[in-house]
Amino acid sequence: MTQYTLLKLDYLELISGGDASFQADIFDSFIRHYPQMLTAIEDAFDANNAVQLSHATHKAKSPTKFLGMDSLAAKLDQLEEDIRATGLVPSYTKGLIEEIKVVSITALQEVTKAKAALLKA
Repeated sequence: MTQYTLLKLDYLELISGGDASFQADIFDSFIRHYPQMLTAIEDAFDANNAVQLSHATHKAKSPTKFLGMDSLAAKLDQLEEDIRATGLVPSYTKGLIEEIKVVSITALQEVTKAKAALLKA
């Protein structure tokens, strides 16, 4: 079995009951939609819109938790919670978004590899 840095497939395996088609659909959805979610986070930050940034961060967090990407989910959660607590875009946000983008590259690579491994099986 392939080892991943971020991706933990235990939960996906549990809820899918081992259904490879379902798992492939989840991987496809992440590959297709997650980059758009990241763009929404960047756009909201660039507009200094705390409400949109909070919503975009929350939306991006859900699929990362679903795929067991705890470290990425934690970064998104930190940003979302700090925005909700203050109603403002925190001063550290640009740096955290850059970290999220870097980690997200690995996340997308791992999901792509997991999909390929699933299709080979």
